[in-house]
Amino acid sequence: MEETEKVVEQQKADLLILATHGRRRVTKLLEGSKSEALFRTLAVPVLTVGPVGNPSLRGFHSILLATDLTPCSFRAAQHAASLAQEYDATLTILHVLDAKTEKEQPGLQANSLEQMQQLVPQEAEEAEFSCRPSFRTDVGDPADRILAGAHETVADLVVMSVRHTELADRAPWAIASKIVSRATCPVPTVRGRA
Repeated sequence: MEETEKVVEQQKADLLILATHGRRRVTKLLEGSKSEALFRTLAVPVLTVGPVGNPSLRGFHSILLATDLTPCSFRAAQHAASLAQEYDATLTILHVLDAKTEKEQPGLQANSLEQMQQLVPQEAEEAEFSCRPSFRTDVGDPADRILAGAHETVADLVVMSVRHTELADRAPWAIASKIVSRATCPVPTVRGRA
């Protein structure tokens, strides 16, 4: 892992591309995930292709940005909007709400939609920006709902923000880990700055 970090720094790379085999829960707890450790620590975006991912891209036509609406997710939103603009792709922004919280706080979906709109650069609302994002909320398990959203939008990429947390590369329950290992498309992760 340290060698990879050195090469990324020496080459001044803008992006690291990795493949992962998606370790099973027990193995991940014991050994950790090298790819997840990298995408949680590197400052550059990391595009990961999981074990069921289709690495033969035909271009980016549909991009799903999965956001938790924390300040860390702003960089991922910038990357997703930039990619969508560059490839003239559709951009869907998805926030998954917890079922219990959603029931206890009426109006949470409307508030979430407002917050998602603030993630997108101002130009996205203007006519010359060809990528006009659509905004969605869903309720349930975040990993399951994000993967379902990727399927429904026929996403070529699922862009996510990740945070560096201690031992996250060993947590089989981490949302990013589940998505990277189960997504049928590449998953660019962008480390957010809190």
